[in-house]
Amino acid sequence: MKMKWRIIMTSIFVMLILSCTQKDPSPINVDIFIDLRVYDKSGNNLLNSTTAGYYKPEDIRVYFLKDGIKTEVYNPALDGPRNFRIFNNGANQNFLRLTPSEGTKDQETTTTLLLWRQNDQDTIRTTMTRISGTVYCSKVSYNGAIKYDISTSQTISWGTGSFRRLIDVQK
Repeated sequence: MKMKWRIIMTSIFVMLILSCTQKDPSPINVDIFIDLRVYDKSGNNLLNSTTAGYYKPEDIRVYFLKDGIKTEVYNPALDGPRNFRIFNNGANQNFLRLTPSEGTKDQETTTTLLLWRQNDQDTIRTTMTRISGTVYCSKVSYNGAIKYDISTSQTISWGTGSFRRLIDVQK
């Protein structure tokens, strides 16, 4: 009886230890979002619902492009199920906060496609850097033009906020 009890307890202990082991740890700290100010040619904010022709959040779609395969992002359990949210800067101007693809490797370039509405798509390429359990966006290219590089960029004050990766987009 004692032997069976020891085997059972040892088995439970081994299963507990193995279940706590994580072979591919997720990053502890993730800092990858990109903020977009979107204007028309006259300087009107296209994310404000009072602007004629504004972009409606329900029309915007985000896709990740990996190995030539375009996959729409939709995570209904998140506050921003399509990997973006519209915020106000505190000075009555709206901006879009996008969470691009974080990839899986250090110094990986990921591609995120932002579809504003039918036939109006932009391409965002990001370089994701991983160090000691942290993943962060170190470079952003928007439609082929580098808009953010961690080595040369500075924090931008706008409204009541400070932004690291704030990109102006003219439509």
